[in-house]
Amino acid sequence: MDPRLAKQWERMVSRKERMVAHVAAASAERRERRPTPTSWALVDVLEHCILVEEGVTTALATEPVPDKPRQLGKGGKAPWWVIRFVLIANVRIKAPVERILPKRESSFPDLTTRWDRQRSTLQGWLEAQPAAVISAPRFRHPLAGWLDVPRALTFVSDHLQHHLAQLLRIDRQLR
Repeated sequence: MDPRLAKQWERMVSRKERMVAHVAAASAERRERRPTPTSWALVDVLEHCILVEEGVTTALATEPVPDKPRQLGKGGKAPWWVIRFVLIANVRIKAPVERILPKRESSFPDLTTRWDRQRSTLQGWLEAQPAAVISAPRFRHPLAGWLDVPRALTFVSDHLQHHLAQLLRIDRQLR
């Protein structure tokens, strides 16, 4: 794997492990319970994170179309640093697109298996890429615009940290 990605990858691995361990420690009933009818349950948070990572992986692996140029930072509604601040500061925001909302179709064990497969796919793709691909615009964040691979992984890592805080908040609400 490109050395520019090592720090982000390790943070992603650590944060995923913490999230899964946190949800695994809860009873099966508690994992599925929502604090309010419109809130997410613990498993909903995991499913959302998996959906985001699947989308990022698909976008990274999609080859650019020659007649549709990609420019880093272009095409977004907010600067990259604003997105990072919102995630790191745990500002509560709505998911920017519907396709990353949890569907509640999988059990906790199925979700963890799916996430493991997803991570393996992403890791394999990252390890196969030359430096030119790593530094090129590959993922279009719906708010920040085009990101290169290191920023895409930083986004995923920050996103996981943001949702780890959400898991803790849900636990407090369920008490």
